[in-house]
Amino acid sequence: VFEYQRDEVIGHKFIDLLGQTDFTRQSIQLMVEQMATHHYWEGEIACNLRDGRQNWFFIRVKQLELDDGLQGMMIVDTFLTNYELRHHAVQAVLDYSQRELSNILSAVGDMICSYDIHHKKFQFVSPSCYSLTGYTEYELMDHPELFLEMILPEFRPLMEEAFDTIEDGEIKLEYCIQRKDGATCWVLNSLSPVTVEIDGQPKLNIICVITDTTSYREIDELKSRMMQMASHDLNNPLSTAVGFLQLLAQDLEHILDDEQKQILTSIQTSHSRMGRMLEDLLDLQQFERDDPLQLEPIQLDCLVDEVIETFTFQIQDKQHQIIFERPKQSINVQAERVQLEHAISNYISNAIKYT
Repeated sequence: VFEYQRDEVIGHKFIDLLGQTDFTRQSIQLMVEQMATHHYWEGEIACNLRDGRQNWFFIRVKQLELDDGLQGMMIVDTFLTNYELRHHAVQAVLDYSQRELSNILSAVGDMICSYDIHHKKFQFVSPSCYSLTGYTEYELMDHPELFLEMILPEFRPLMEEAFDTIEDGEIKLEYCIQRKDGATCWVLNSLSPVTVEIDGQPKLNIICVITDTTSYREIDELKSRMMQMASHDLNNPLSTAVGFLQLLAQDLEHILDDEQKQILTSIQTSHSRMGRMLEDLLDLQQFERDDPLQLEPIQLDCLVDEVIETFTFQIQDKQHQIIFERPKQSINVQAERVQLEHAISNYISNAIKYT
């Protein structure tokens, strides 16, 4: 089988004769290590023939008690046929492809898995699940119930409902999970239905791509706190200024001329507009929460008149002229007053500043 005569091998080590290359030596060494703890082993190993060619053999090894208490091994080998060699080569390619796929999915960072809804078990879990959940892919494969148990109780009905309706198309859920170490984190789970055929019967599986969104939520919360602080800190001095301005207006009303009264009115209008802007400073969070807009009927031409009036003295100071082409009839719109007023003010302010 190995192209050696009997006399040529007696007294020589098995690994020295048949393991001239690194790969074959590792293959034989694996068999030797297994036999250090087991009385029997079988498997496929690569061996080198006398001329250096490599062949695969199916080998069975059993420990023997020899005379004088010596330990020995009986080795029975079977030369693999061409069909078996082709099968082994295909299996080696598949193993390599699986390792490559595993490395790619680990590099992605997101947890990717295939889940069998009917039998409630995983078909595949990417190794990146460990950094997200604290569980290895083997733990999740052996204990598929962890998939739901990790989800905090208040969010589990969302996942159960998704399982019932996943046939209708892709579903995205954001919920909180508890990691193996007890810490909690937010994830976004994108579930896509996939139909596979098993034993001639179509079965529904789910491909899950789970992304850690904890850091994004922390940034959003920090942004919200900063905007709330800014709104509060700006509102206090504005309220003080408005109060003193009202007292000043009352004391000076009888001695001011018409132009000075118009200036005072413009200041009060600007203060009022700034107050409304501060009250609406958190509108970004409102849009992100998908809250409905607070619409009201507004006469657009009248609103433009009001905004232009607040810029009267800036326009005069720059020696500019604003021409407002009025429509024949008033234009009524449904809008958020503060947002629309702010937009028109930005246009006029930029025109004054950069013309």
